[in-house]
Amino acid sequence: MSQCESIQSSRNDVIYESLNDLKSDEDLNKKIKQWVNDNDADDILLNFAERIGIEEKYFEESTQEASQHFTERIKRSATIDIDYTIINDLHRLKHISQDKKYNLQNIKVLIEQLKEDGLLYLAGLLEYIDTEYFNGEVKVSSGKKLVLFRKLLEATIPAMQHLHDTIKAKGTLSKETKLLYRVWRRPAQETYIFGKDSGLNKIITTDVFLSTSTDIEKVKRFYKTQCAGPIEEVPIIWEISMDKDPIHPDSRITKSDLDELVLNIGSRLQITGEKYTHKTYDGQSFTVKKFVYQGHVKEERAGEFYGKSSYYDAIEKFKKPPAKKRKRTGGKNTQRKKEIMGRTRCIYKKPNDRKEYVKYKGELVTLKEFKNNFKKKS
Repeated sequence: MSQCESIQSSRNDVIYESLNDLKSDEDLNKKIKQWVNDNDADDILLNFAERIGIEEKYFEESTQEASQHFTERIKRSATIDIDYTIINDLHRLKHISQDKKYNLQNIKVLIEQLKEDGLLYLAGLLEYIDTEYFNGEVKVSSGKKLVLFRKLLEATIPAMQHLHDTIKAKGTLSKETKLLYRVWRRPAQETYIFGKDSGLNKIITTDVFLSTSTDIEKVKRFYKTQCAGPIEEVPIIWEISMDKDPIHPDSRITKSDLDELVLNIGSRLQITGEKYTHKTYDGQSFTVKKFVYQGHVKEERAGEFYGKSSYYDAIEKFKKPPAKKRKRTGGKNTQRKKEIMGRTRCIYKKPNDRKEYVKYKGELVTLKEFKNNFKKKS
């Protein structure tokens, strides 16, 4: 993930070439195509449709059937190309309160809600699905469009799992790499991981991939050139000491012009309590916080990575609750009608019961009971 909101397209070629040095097998080269992706919604969606094998006929099924079919296809298909801009928005989404209610009845309103929450890429992706993906050739309900959107997000998680496992399997980082640097443009981004409590010796666990650099000057230069815009507060740089045991895997991107290293999800970082201000020659100030890498968190079970379940929980925000079942009085309308006591009434039958019933005051009663009640009234 980039140090701003997305990987800048101007760096894509360098990053893709560099990531070849990270792969443990030839297959990984395919799994990390995302680094050359220009983050256009159409490319991401078309890649997803190709990998999962989405066909037009699936949208002719009911919404529930389409959802189940996509889930089965995701389980059987190859991992989709991971997209770091989606991950960035998913990470932000999982830190939005579970009490947040998104409008799942009106896609256009939902898109505006996503924009208000800073989930700009997810908003763009959903807008593309809503307005362009089907080209007007197939009439697709908003519910099915929402299913397609949600399933793409769900398919991103196995791709994250694959990258997490690949990094863990790499050899250890050289002891020559003593310090890593990570810049945060907005305080809120850092707060998602660090939290609001800044106590001495506090240990945090990263719940997302972090792009870092071994060169603080390049980090500051990256911030100046790629994260330009209105800044409300002094940007924060994390200085992470890496020269103590245990050692992080060698996930350096060796040919990167930023001297990058991808810090894995589940990395444990301990703050030393030290903080200082660093200024550049042009007067730009940075707040630098010092951390020590303390190894990788132990996953509770195989095939898991730290925060995985909460990513799924975040995506559930886009799942409509099941429709409430209407109460049945226990009988089935036979579609037959009879003239009873001067009025035409529907006849109901109950399972394994030969008696005929009619509705009386919202309940089913036998014809005999109904006639007796009617006679008593008269």
